[in-house]
Amino acid sequence: MKSAVYRQMNEQLHPNPKTVDKLIEQTRPQKSIFRKFSRLPKPARTAILTALIVALSSTTLTVASDNSAEFRDMLYSISPRVGALFSPVMMSDVSQGIQMTVEAVYINGDDAEFIISLKDLEGDRISKSAGLNDSYHIIRPIYFDMSSYGCAGLGYDPETQKRRYHIFTHEPNAGKFWGDTLSFSVSEIMYGMNFVREKVPVPIDLTQVDYNPKTVSGAFLNEKGHGSGGTGTIYFDEYSAEYLVPQTPQDFIDEIQLTGIGWKNGYLHIQNCIENWNGNSHIGYYLVAENGDILESFTVSWKETSSEYFETFFEVKPEELKNYQVYAEYVTGGEILKGNWEVKFPLKNLE
Repeated sequence: MKSAVYRQMNEQLHPNPKTVDKLIEQTRPQKSIFRKFSRLPKPARTAILTALIVALSSTTLTVASDNSAEFRDMLYSISPRVGALFSPVMMSDVSQGIQMTVEAVYINGDDAEFIISLKDLEGDRISKSAGLNDSYHIIRPIYFDMSSYGCAGLGYDPETQKRRYHIFTHEPNAGKFWGDTLSFSVSEIMYGMNFVREKVPVPIDLTQVDYNPKTVSGAFLNEKGHGSGGTGTIYFDEYSAEYLVPQTPQDFIDEIQLTGIGWKNGYLHIQNCIENWNGNSHIGYYLVAENGDILESFTVSWKETSSEYFETFFEVKPEELKNYQVYAEYVTGGEILKGNWEVKFPLKNLE
């Protein structure tokens, strides 16, 4: 989805009219040239303006080190493509007291990988945990689009007080374009989360399951923002499924509340609710048999006012429930720090 959004943005090559006028006013030798320029078709004016920026960059970039934010904003006001192409290389950026730095770049064929670090210059906000909250964006050279990319945390180094991340991209036949630049930006940092990544038993008694719970048709999802996903190869049609009618919330794990559990039409349902959801807290369930076998599941989430609901489905026979124990992995807590971190670096090996 991010790729599609930035492809659309990069296609908007039409510069801001005020910026065009300002640049032309600064560089035109006489009024008649401006009149001739203004009569040209818009594509021609855009091409001339782009060439003008290239010509001006030799002098403007000298000043950019002291005024890089304003220069970058000016370029991006023309279009994201122009901004990505002509903004100066910047290996480090600071926002909200947190510094983001490019530490390593590795190019191998059509793959580009890089390491960035975060360091809190004002306190100790990121030592426990921190994530980019799915708010990172990669702006790449205009002549190729990444078929895949991702980000993985590398942990926290107490000696340097840095938290590092590994970002990777892949695009077939893009190797010949390496040597250009890549921009990486982040708008939100989530910190202070409680991670439980190992499967732990949770207090759900499968012998007390309601076998006739109240349910509603999945047609309501058409009117809700929702998401879905499974732990394996299980096929599940969320629109034709039935969902538990939420019951009175019960305290469960931190801010995660239990709003229903029941079996109907071949599926065990476990439903949770998180009030004032921050986009980060979530829980994933597993049914684990005595021999260690894990039953695949499928989860659907949707929003109700300020709350987020999660309902997990297990395809299991009612008489088999006694053979399973419920386990979970979850993330709770955390605060969101909004800022504007952006780095731009050459696509060449850097250690």
